[in-house]
Amino acid sequence: MRALLLFALALPVAAQTPAAQADASRPDSSGVWPYGQARTYRAVLAETRQLRAAAPDTAASAPADPVLGLGQLVVDETVSRTGSYCYDVFYRLWRPPADARFVSVVLSEQPLPGQGTLVAVRLDGEVVFQGRLTPSEEAAEALARRAVVATLQRLPRG
Repeated sequence: MRALLLFALALPVAAQTPAAQADASRPDSSGVWPYGQARTYRAVLAETRQLRAAAPDTAASAPADPVLGLGQLVVDETVSRTGSYCYDVFYRLWRPPADARFVSVVLSEQPLPGQGTLVAVRLDGEVVFQGRLTPSEEAAEALARRAVVATLQRLPRG
């Protein structure tokens, strides 16, 4: 009985055409591989290597720090909701020139009791912009725009 069951299970696989066997080597619409047709870890690694080799090299187009291998950094050190919104606007507007070297830009915020907060922009550790921020989003956008202009003016070239 057991031999008959094994023979019956093996029969449909042997009767498949080459086209049907090729379709069995791909996952179905739900992303599940047919039994016995799953890829090995080695095959997945080989496919990953091929995709990485074919991808364009974006790291070569952006200047990077030779020691850390990082491009340009924009760091958020804000503490309030309005300060975080100011950082978001700054980050959306921040486009350093193509010939700019590696720079780190840090937006920090210091609370001023009864007056809002003081937002400071540091470029490579040097304060290049400071402004008082009131708790309104319009003021945060205006401050972020001024901060981007001031930072781009002080940005070292080459």
